[in-house]
Amino acid sequence: VYEGRYADRWNDRDVVALKTSLLSYDLEKLQPMKNIAELKPVRGHPHTFVIHGDADFGYHGEHASFILDQSGTPIRMKWGPDYSELVKKF
Repeated sequence: VYEGRYADRWNDRDVVALKTSLLSYDLEKLQPMKNIAELKPVRGHPHTFVIHGDADFGYHGEHASFILDQSGTPIRMKWGPDYSELVKKF
């Protein structure tokens, strides 16, 4: 449900599901898979995940959350303190 490309003024970040995991990476990096992050759900907080990995800017352990419209479709993502807009749904 969260899969897609989210963009802010600094970068684009893809969110993809792989089996039972939700993963995120920045394709603009030279080695995007080196800084891949796994998003693990926060119990009791819908649409909120803990970032595991992502050595890029030290967001490991911070929260990523998704803002949905009234139909339940993601429109924005908050990654640590930064907001990104959904620009492409996968």
